[in-house]
Amino acid sequence: MPPTIAIASTAIFPSVQVVLAIRPIREQVMMNPQQKSCALLADKHTRYIEGVCGLLETEFDTIFTVADAGSLQEGTDRLQPTVIVVDLSFATGDFTGMISQIRKSSPGSKIIALTVHSEPAVVDTMLSGGAHGVVLKHRIARDLLAAIDVALEGDRFVPPDILPVQGQDPNHSNE
Repeated sequence: MPPTIAIASTAIFPSVQVVLAIRPIREQVMMNPQQKSCALLADKHTRYIEGVCGLLETEFDTIFTVADAGSLQEGTDRLQPTVIVVDLSFATGDFTGMISQIRKSSPGSKIIALTVHSEPAVVDTMLSGGAHGVVLKHRIARDLLAAIDVALEGDRFVPPDILPVQGQDPNHSNE
């Protein structure tokens, strides 16, 4: 019988919902040898986040979801996830401050911002505020995995149909 990975119980992380259960390690390696470890998804819409989990379940060992800003901070602090996918609406007006706090809590995490706003200025604000990628919600099925891969390689991801502000190259990392 192959060993299994342990998943934190909700007693340890009461406000973080475990979405992906235990899977034998051998099976994980055989399925995808380049599998990433942990993703934290933050969105207020439960049905939407279930769909996003479906996109990521073959890419990550564990996927956690949160539905409010306090749980996002707690999950970031405790989990130190590989990738954090967060809806812009969590920012309540200060996206740069929210991303700055996430980066302080989990400096190794790559942050992908989700938004319904396709205006170049909004996308530019998210990237200059510290997001490693921006994905438009209506393009999530096409762009999320690409955004994560680009971010993990150290670059920035911008939706292909968004033009950068003032001729900047948003896919060039400035870290």
